Amino acid sequence: MTRTIVLVIAVLALAALLIGCGQKEEQAQMEETAREVQVASAKVVDPVCGMEVDARVAVTAELEDETYYFCSAHCKEQFMEDPEKHMARMHMEGDEKPHMEEEGHEGHGH
Repeated sequence: MTRTIVLVIAVLALAALLIGCGQKEEQAQMEETAREVQVASAKVVDPVCGMEVDARVAVTAELEDETYYFCSAHCKEQFMEDPEKHMARMHMEGDEKPHMEEEGHEGHGH
């Protein structure tokens, strides 16, 4: 009898553990889906030229665990040549969008 009770408790504990693991995986999956939806519907600003672009189709670059979005490969190249310059401009108070007249953007087609 004691052996049966111990076995039942062990089975219940294992079931609870498995259910908990499944919930954690489901929660992680839901969080990932939420992030994808957020990116899919987000409009982002190119840090080089200030153009608003759709995050789903933007050219991207990863730098210091941060994703940057660009309207074109040209803007990405400009950013990667001097990221500090463009990041500083992005974070300037009252100047969320860089000015398109900046170097190399005449005729850029925006």
